[in-house]
Amino acid sequence: MKLPDFAQANLFGPLGIARTDWTWNYDLTNDDKEYSQIHLRPRDMLKFGILLADGGRWHGKQIVSESWVRTLLANIATLTA
Repeated sequence: MKLPDFAQANLFGPLGIARTDWTWNYDLTNDDKEYSQIHLRPRDMLKFGILLADGGRWHGKQIVSESWVRTLLANIATLTA
């Protein structure tokens, strides 16, 4: 399964973000020039904030693991300290 298809099925879809509401440019084929850019509407970016604030849950359903959210937020906190 391609990365955008996986993301739509397992992340964007459960958050109510339609495939037509985002674009994702990425190139993971060249170790020297790997990049990724995702373009979302502000209302959909907010959904990610709510998802993280609720420990990876969206409307009571676990979308990403709570331990992953804790690790992510701890890593962000160390970068901004």
